[in-house]
Amino acid sequence: MPANSLGQEKYVKGIHQGIVSEADFWRCQEILGKKTPLKSLPNEKVPLRGILRHECGSHITAGYSKGKSKYYLYYRCQKCSSLNIPGNILHEKFNHVLELLSLTVQQAEYILRRAKEKIRDMLQLRNAQIKNKREELEAINKK
Repeated sequence: MPANSLGQEKYVKGIHQGIVSEADFWRCQEILGKKTPLKSLPNEKVPLRGILRHECGSHITAGYSKGKSKYYLYYRCQKCSSLNIPGNILHEKFNHVLELLSLTVQQAEYILRRAKEKIRDMLQLRNAQIKNKREELEAINKK
């Protein structure tokens, strides 16, 4: 965890395979009383948490509320207590919006072409970084 020029700590996403999962890391940080993550971790049960925003500008979070016999998923604004949307209704509406979205063949081909270009560029950059690290390691081993 390197310090920046102001002497403050900051977390930097590495390009290497982690020893522990990101969720486990943040859970340990929470237990140790350190900073909590700035953005929510993905969860398939609450896919819209941290993505949607309320009209006040705050992120919408998710949680469960206990009914008489089971728990119910709700999405709510982090700042405004007035917004409380049942998860099943929000998921249905979001899926309906996704169904209404459509792309022309040309748009889909353009997106595919641009995605392939970006992936190729990222792989070239990563290969260059790997080559540099190997050269550094080789130089250290020679010393």
